[in-house]
Order: sequence, then C-alpha cells, then structure tokens
Amino acid sequence: MHSGIGNAQILADKGIHPVHHLFGVGENLQDHFYTHSVYSCTPDSSLNKDFSSWRQLLHGIQYLLTHKGALTMGASQAVAFVKALPDSQRADTQINFKPVTWERKPDGSVSIIKTPEFSAASCFLRPYSRGRVGIRSNDPMAAPVICANYLGAEKDKQAVLNSFRIARSIFSQPALRGRVKAENLPGALVQDDDALMGYVRRYGASMHHWVGTCSMGSDEDAVVDERLRVHGIASLRVADASVFPLIPSTNTNAPTFMLADRAAKLILEDVN
Repeated sequence: MHSGIGNAQILADKGIHPVHHLFGVGENLQDHFYTHSVYSCTPDSSLNKDFSSWRQLLHGIQYLLTHKGALTMGASQAVAFVKALPDSQRADTQINFKPVTWERKPDGSVSIIKTPEFSAASCFLRPYSRGRVGIRSNDPMAAPVICANYLGAEKDKQAVLNSFRIARSIFSQPALRGRVKAENLPGALVQDDDALMGYVRRYGASMHHWVGTCSMGSDEDAVVDERLRVHGIASLRVADASVFPLIPSTNTNAPTFMLADRAAKLILEDVN
C-alpha cells in the first residue's frame, strides 16, 4: 500500500499517490483464534513442577547430553479434531492438550504455574469472520491498523462455546476422573453462553496464523492470479500466506513452505 497499490481512496486519504487500484489489498484477513480451559490435576499428570523449579536444570542437562527428555516434546502432547458445529461435514475444531500451564505477566514475560495443572486449547479451524489490515499514515515506519474482527460471525461464537463444552465432556470421562481435580478456568460456575463468551473475550488469543490479505483469485476482490502475479502489475508477485483465499485447517508454516516452492518454479518457468 505504501508503494501505491491498493484501494485508491484509502491511499489518497493517507497522502499516497495511487499507482494501481486493487480493492482487495488488506481485506479478507483471517486468523485462528484460540482459548484455554485449565484444570487442576494430580502431580503425575502435569509438568508444572518440573518446569517451575530447579528440576528444569536437570531437563536442560538431559537434553544437552542425550537429546531426549521433556525438552524434546512439542507444544501439545495430544490433539483432538472434533465437530463443534452440528452442520459441519467434517471436523472443524482442534483441541490441543498440554501438561503445562503458565501466566503472562504485565511486562510480557511468562512464568510456569507451580501447582499441578494441564490445559486444553480449543481453536475453530475454519472461521467465518473476516477482518482487514491497512496503513495508519504515509509513514512506512508507522504501525499498521489491524482489525482482526475475531468472533464477528455468529457461527464462530457458537463453535467456540461448543468446543468448551466438548473439552468439559472429555475431562469428565471415567478414565480421567482419577486425574482431574477441578476446572480452574473458566471455572465450573461459568456455564451459560454469556458468561462463557465473557471469558473468551478476556482470555482468547491469536494463533498468529494470519492469511488472506492479498487473496488469490479471479474475482474483483482478488489481488493475485493463479501464478501469484499481482493483477495489473507486470513482474510483481506475492509469495506468502497472504495469498491464501481461505485459511488452512492447520498451522500455516507448511502450506507457506509449499507455496514458496511453487512460486520458485513459476518464476523459473516465466524466466525460461
């Protein structure tokens, strides 16, 4: 947009001479939004004690010497793919189960909770909400204006609420009753939709899977074509997650790697 490509009216309003009008630049912003439920549990069901005390030093030494142990684990130790919306044809929500919980301090740092807990992070994979990102001024160093519009669509709200109840159902199963002690967040007393949504709005967060703001397609809102070329601009391509018209039902790193590989081949084809 600072180069003059985008919605001509917005560019002019920010003091930038429009070079090429493309309405869709910055539109169609999508992201994965997630929320945690946290449960207190038996000590052998959580790694909080190991990671919040001197034991973390032992884990570090074990990893350095053997490349094994707790530090080789991923962010989640179990994942469930479930249908949060009744009319979905297939799983639409991912629930990640983690044996570690933490709190974020005002300065942005994170500390592990000392008491035994584990968590379930629920994420609706195919959100209906759409946001936008734009420029704040003609100063390229100024922070962009981002409107994520999380939970702007009613179906997104319903999916989030249902995913909480699915997680509760999982942790109430007989096989887990000997390990689960209590629901700490949002808490057993938080039951109705309004109370749950209040918790979601306070504690929900981004998965940092931003896509869609230079969407691929042939419609009037599209920014790039099927060969990643910006409509109306010769020899200019976009090769990142912004070209995805719809957010993938997964993390965005692997699809972006594949896109980059494809982009390299397309460029070589055109050069040759």
